[in-house]
Amino acid sequence: MPVSRAPSAPPDLLRTVLSGRVTDRELLDYYMRLMDSAAVPFPWLERVDGTGVTDMAVTPDGQWRLAAFVSQHLDLVRGGRVAMVATSGAVYGMFRMWQMQREDLDYAVQVFREMGEAEAWLWNVEGEASGSPGSG
Repeated sequence: MPVSRAPSAPPDLLRTVLSGRVTDRELLDYYMRLMDSAAVPFPWLERVDGTGVTDMAVTPDGQWRLAAFVSQHLDLVRGGRVAMVATSGAVYGMFRMWQMQREDLDYAVQVFREMGEAEAWLWNVEGEASGSPGSG
């Protein structure tokens, strides 16, 4: 599956994994299922791992549709944090476009090339996150 949720420790961190060819439909379907489930943390904390993407087929129109969907669920994401990790230039660029597009959605997004930097950013911003990896 091109977009999936990986098991997470700690449980209050969403670990989204993108792999292979990722399309608009797959990305939107994933977030629709996720936001309709009761298994999302508050505040929203997510690490998006795009290091396994071989073909980023998400379009600007697809990002717009995703932003429109997320804007209908602001109560879930408001005040949250998303760290996106990409090693390829195409995926990094798409993540940066999302970072700029979602500015009106009231949650923080940062794009990284290193997983360790992404994890550190999620947990080390002036007490905004609810805990730290391994705490609980």
